[in-house]
Amino acid sequence: MQDGTMLIPQRVEAAGVGKGSFHRAERGTEPLRPKTPDALGRARVVAMPTLPSPPDPLSAYLSRLAPSSQRTMDKLLKQVARTVVPELDARTVPWSRLHYWDTLRIRKLLAARYAPSTANLALAGLRGVLREAWRLGQTSFEDFQRAIDFAPIRGSRRRVPFPVGAKQIERLLTGCSKDRSVRGRRDAAILSVLYGAGLRRSELTAVTVDDFCRHALRVCGKGRQVRLVSLAKFTCDRIRRWLAARGPHPGPLFVAIHRSGQLARQRMSTEAVARIVARRALEAGIGRLTPHDLRRAMATQLLAAGVDVFTVQQMLRHRSVSRAGVNLHHSR
Repeated sequence: MQDGTMLIPQRVEAAGVGKGSFHRAERGTEPLRPKTPDALGRARVVAMPTLPSPPDPLSAYLSRLAPSSQRTMDKLLKQVARTVVPELDARTVPWSRLHYWDTLRIRKLLAARYAPSTANLALAGLRGVLREAWRLGQTSFEDFQRAIDFAPIRGSRRRVPFPVGAKQIERLLTGCSKDRSVRGRRDAAILSVLYGAGLRRSELTAVTVDDFCRHALRVCGKGRQVRLVSLAKFTCDRIRRWLAARGPHPGPLFVAIHRSGQLARQRMSTEAVARIVARRALEAGIGRLTPHDLRRAMATQLLAAGVDVFTVQQMLRHRSVSRAGVNLHHSR
C-alpha cells in the first residue's frame, strides 16, 4: 500500500500473456490501472473515471426527502444557517463543527422567532443535517450525539380554525369567478382545486400541466406517494379556463403572474398560495382564511354527506385515521 492506495493483482489479457497469469506490481511502482486489449491484442491502459466529491450535509439531507418536503426544509434550514454564520450560504456552513452550545443557541433563537410547531420542524431538520455530517465522516458519533441532545420546544400557538360552510365556499368561488382577468382565472382554479380535491399547499404547487388529465389530477403527496385524485366538473372547468389563458406549454400548472400581467414560467411558492386565499376571502367578506381551512371544509362536507371516516382518510391522503380525525375534529 502506498499513499493510501492498495496495490492489487491485475489480470492482463494481452499477446504473450496467458489468461491465468497475473501481473503484480512491485513495491514503489505506481498504482495499477485497468488494462484492456486493443485490436492487436496489446494491453491498453484505460483511465479510471473520477468519482464525484461527497455532497455537503445539507444537500445530503435534502436528497432523502420528498420534493414537497425539500422546499419546506430548505427554507427553514436557510434561516437556521443565518443564525450560525450570517455571511455564508447554507450549503457552505460548517455544520460538522456545531457543538452543543451552538445548537442550544439556535434553539433559543428559533423559539423566540417561530411558533413551537415551526421551530420544532426546523430543529428536526437540524438534527437531520448533523446526522448526515456524521454519516459522511465529518464528525464523530459522540460529538453528533451531544450536539442533538436538546429538548423540543413546548407550547402551542394553534390557530382556531375558521368554520367554513357551503355558503361561504360558494360566495368565495363565485366572487373569484367574476374576475375575468388572467389572475382571476388562475385564482379561481386554485381555490377550486384546494377545496374540490383537498390538496395541501405543497401538493398544489408541485402539480404540472401533464398531471391534469380530463377529470383527474395526479398528485405527489407526502412520502412520495403518487395518487390519482378525481375532480368535480366545476373544478375541471375552472382549470381549463386557466389553461386557455396560460397556454399548453409544459411546466407547473399554476405559475406566478407579474404585476404587468405577464405570466412567469416558474412555479408558485406556498406562501403565494396562502396570500391568494387570504386576499380572495377578504374580498368575498368571509374573513381570515387559509388553504388548510378549505381542506378541512372539504372533509366536513364529505362527513355531512354521509361519507365514512376511512374514505375521508384516503381522500385527504393521511396515513392513519387518527391523524385524519384530528383535522376533522378541528374542522367542526
